Amino acid sequence: MDNKWITSESSNNEVRELLSKLNSDLVRLPYDEIKKTLNPIFTALPKIFVEFTNDKFFFNQRDYNGKNVIYRSRININNNDKPYDNVSEFSYIPPENLGTINNWGRINKPYESMFYGSFKLLAACHEIASYLNCFNEYNECYLTVGVWEFTSPLKFVEIPPSEVNINLLYSKFKDIPELFSLKDKIKEQLLFLKSFYKFNIDYELLQYFSQSFTMIPENDDDNIYKLSNYYADRIFNKMQGCRKEDNYDGIIYPSLVNCYQEKNLVLPPNVVDEGLKFVEAISAVLVRNVDDTCSWGSRLFPIKYRVKPDSNGLLDWDNFIANNGYQSQWENYLKHERKLKE
Repeated sequence: MDNKWITSESSNNEVRELLSKLNSDLVRLPYDEIKKTLNPIFTALPKIFVEFTNDKFFFNQRDYNGKNVIYRSRININNNDKPYDNVSEFSYIPPENLGTINNWGRINKPYESMFYGSFKLLAACHEIASYLNCFNEYNECYLTVGVWEFTSPLKFVEIPPSEVNINLLYSKFKDIPELFSLKDKIKEQLLFLKSFYKFNIDYELLQYFSQSFTMIPENDDDNIYKLSNYYADRIFNKMQGCRKEDNYDGIIYPSLVNCYQEKNLVLPPNVVDEGLKFVEAISAVLVRNVDDTCSWGSRLFPIKYRVKPDSNGLLDWDNFIANNGYQSQWENYLKHERKLKE
C-alpha cells in the first residue's frame, strides 16, 4: 500500500474540507477543473496493489481447473433473444464504434472503450441486468457470456468497499436479516485494512475515491463517475503533468449490484489483446425471483456451454455442451410460467 502521497502543505482538515466541497460541486464542474483541483493535492494516489502472478486458483475459481478467467456478459438484443454470433460483438467496443459511448461510465469517459468483467459468472450477469434495468420490464434476461483466460501475470490496483455506500445500500433492505451478517463481514475487512495505515487521513482519502467507484447515479446522472475516472486516468498514466505511476494493467473494484460480495475488473483494450485469450461462450437466462426485492435476488440458467469460436471469432452455437441439470430446471420454469398464463 502506498500512503506517502499527500503533498499539499494544507492541514489534513483543509484537505478534507476541500474534497468535501468538490464532492458537492462535482456535477457542475468540468472534468478539466476537477483535474486542476486534485492534481496539486495528489502527487501519487492512495492505492492497494495486487501482484497478479497468474498462478492456478489465484482468484479461487474452480470452473476451469484452476485457470484464472474473467466473465463478460451482454443482453441479447435481437427479437428472438438469440446469442451473439461473434466474439467481437460482446468484447470491448472497437475504435470504429466509439461514437456509441456517449456517457460517463464507472471507469470510462465518453468515447472511451474499456473492458468490464467479473470473476464469477453469476456476478457478470447481475451486473449487465442491473445496468440496463432489464427487470423493470421483464422477468427474464437472455444473455451471451464470454469467458476469457488470463495468459500472463499482470499488475492491478484494488478499490475497497465504501463505508458510506455500504450503509446506504444496506439501509434499503432492513427486512432481509441475512444481509446484515454480510455487512458486518465487510466492515471487519475494512477495519483490518485501516490498521495498515499509520494516519487516518490516508485511509479516508482512499475511501474518498472508493465512494465514486461504488455508487449508482441518481436520476441517471453519470457525472458522479468523473472522480473514479480521474483516479483511473492517473493509475493508467493518461494524465499529463502528474507523477508517473507504475505500469498498472487494471483496476479491481467491488460490485455494488452484488452487495459488495463479488469483485469486478476493468482493463484497457490493449491489456485484453495482450494478456487475455478468449476461451468460450455461454448462452444463459437470468430470471428474477418475483418474491425478492433486489435485482441480484435471481436465478441463472446456463443453457449452452463450451461454445468455441473459429479463427475469425465466429461462434458455432449448434456445437455445445448442455448442462442437463440446468436444462431441466429451465424447462420446468417455462412449464410453470405457461400454466400461470392459462
